[in-house]
Amino acid sequence: MPKNPEQASDKLQLAKALVSHLEAGNENDAGDIMAELTGFGDSQLFQEVGRLTRELHDSINGFAADAKLADIANTRCPTPPSGCAT
Repeated sequence: MPKNPEQASDKLQLAKALVSHLEAGNENDAGDIMAELTGFGDSQLFQEVGRLTRELHDSINGFAADAKLADIANTRCPTPPSGCAT
C-alpha cells in the first residue's frame, strides 16, 4: 500500500507507461519500468534484512568466541588447587 498519494500517483503513472511499452512491443523499456515498480518498498526491506543479518552474524561470532574461551580455559589454564571452586 502506498504511503502517500504522491507515491500512489507515481505508481499509477509507471503502470500506465508499462502498459504502453508492452503494447508497443518495447520489452527493454517495459523491463526497466517493472524494475522501478518493484523497487518502491525494497530499500526498507533490504535495510531490515541487512540489520537482521548483522545481528545474526554478531551472535554467531559471539558463540564462536565463547567456544574458544571455554577451550582455552579447559586446555591452557592451570588446574586450580584442591579446595577451590571450579
